[in-house]
Formats: sequence, C-alpha cells, structure tokens
Amino acid sequence: MSQLISTPMSEKERVSVPQYLIISLLTIFAIGPQYFSNLAYTINQVIIQNGLDMSSNDLQLPSTLSNLAFALGVPFGPVLARRFGLKAHYLTMVFIFLCGSLINAVSTDVAALMIGKVIQGLSAGTLFLAILPVSLRSFPNKIRNTFLFMVITGLFGASAVGAYFGAVSLSLDAWRWLYVLNIVSAILCMAVGYYGLPKTEEHHGEHEPLDKTGVFLFVLTMISLVVPLCNLMQKGFTSYEVWPFLAVAVILAVLFVTVDLRAKTPLVPFRTLKAPKPITGTIMAIASHAVLIFAIAGITGFLKNNVSLSPRYLSHFFLWFFVGILITAISENPAV
Repeated sequence: MSQLISTPMSEKERVSVPQYLIISLLTIFAIGPQYFSNLAYTINQVIIQNGLDMSSNDLQLPSTLSNLAFALGVPFGPVLARRFGLKAHYLTMVFIFLCGSLINAVSTDVAALMIGKVIQGLSAGTLFLAILPVSLRSFPNKIRNTFLFMVITGLFGASAVGAYFGAVSLSLDAWRWLYVLNIVSAILCMAVGYYGLPKTEEHHGEHEPLDKTGVFLFVLTMISLVVPLCNLMQKGFTSYEVWPFLAVAVILAVLFVTVDLRAKTPLVPFRTLKAPKPITGTIMAIASHAVLIFAIAGITGFLKNNVSLSPRYLSHFFLWFFVGILITAISENPAV
C-alpha cells in the first residue's frame, strides 16, 4: 500500500493525497521549469536580443552559463538533502529559483539576465538528484510504470512545452511573461512542498565531510569549461580561446574521477555506476535528453531559416511535438 500524506484543508476536513503523486508533481514543477526556460530561450533569442539590446555574441552566454550551473549543482543535491533534510533543501532551492526567475523577469541588460539564468540553473541542478530518487521510491512497485510516464511526460515534455511557448512569445513579441510562469511554478512548489513533503528528518546533520580534493577538482572542471563553451559557437574549435581550455577541462575531469574513485566519501559515487543497469540508465537518460534538446534546436533553425515558417506555425509544430512525446510515453508504458 502506498503511503498517504494528509494535506491540510481545514481543521475538520482533510483530503488524503498519495505521497507519490505529491512528490511527482513537486519533481516536475521544480525541475521542469529549467528545461522549459532553456528551450524557450533557444527559440525566442531574437526578441530578447532586441529587448535588451544584446549583441549576437552575447546570445549564447546566458543559456551556456545556465547549463553549466545546472551541471555544477547536480552532484551537490543529495549531499545538501542529507545534511539539511529533503524538505528544507527543497524549499530553499525552490525559493532561490524563484529569485533567479524574478531577476530574469525584470532584467534590463545581459549581465542581469546571465545572473538570473545562473541562479536558476544552479538551484534546479541541486534539486535534480535530491528529489528525483525520492519520487521514484515513493511509487508502489505495481504502478512503477506510472512514474516513468510522468517523468517522460513532465521532464521531456517540459522541453517541448518550452519550445512551444518560445514560439508563442515570438508571435506576441514579448518574453518576460515566460519568467513570470517560472515564478508561478516556484510559488506553487513552495506552497505544496511546505504542506506535502515530510517533516525534516531527525539526525541528518552528522555525516562524514566530502573529499575536499574531489570537490575542488569538480568545481575547477566546471569553471574551466566556461571560456571554451562561451566561445565555441563564434570562434570554432580551433580557436586558442577554445581547445586549450577544453584540454585543461578534460585533464581536470580525469583527475576528478580518479580522486573520487579512491575517496572514502566521494562527491559522485562512481563505484555504484559500475553495475550494468545503473550505468546504462545513466547513459540513456543523459543521451536521450541531449538528443531531444539538439533536435529541437536544429529543427527550429531549419524551419526558421530554410522553410521561413512563421512563429504561429512554429508554435503549432511544437504543440504536436509535445503530443508526440505524450504518445511515446503512453506506448512505452502501456500499464498507465
């Protein structure tokens, strides 16, 4: 039997809601907006460029830094959740995401937009591995396929929905309202999470400290990727502002993995990924989402530049793209 959480409605009347449903919604609405805003930004860069008077060289900076911040935050999520408790960690990170969304909504230049996007990415990254495993474990085995359906539809669908709303913003020639949607989702997560998540666990503060060398190398690896990834599109791989930094990043990454494998308390538990199922699942999750994002970006560029598709028809295309994701999720999980 699945565990139930009583959601306070009034002192006399309470509605029992399955825990797996609450945590799944909190997962989708906490992580999904990051995918949503990134894909929307990919589609509507032109109107943001005009609105903030950005140069073409600046267009890639906010999204690149946001993705790096997300990657930086992912390994620290489980660590922070264990130290401070899932509920405190979740509510804090969602509030930080809200602050980043607010900065983006009122930004007047590219610097403010970059700060907001980095805050969004970092907070969403720290939530990713903190809440997603909890969501999976909360599902009873007999309806575990429902979890897969919700994850595929919610997280992968968030990218397609972001592309759709990005196309809509092109039609409206307005983009700030997209970050208002991020603010609304964050407020919703804070309200539901405050009442729906279990109370902070006891005895969560005493843990062995992380291996500091591994943490230092990981952070240094992420920092070393900033310069090459921000210059890659404009200057190409052969530029001296790209390949030397990438080489340094690769060396640092190898050192990080080597140190983390030997550490007593590693930042990333690589040893648990040696089994076939975990490593296969990890590769599939990363590869499939990366392919989806690149596919949407590539299709958008082709349709806009070669087919001269109007924003209205572009939005129709991505609406049906989302429908395709729904059909795929249902077909892969027939028990839903």
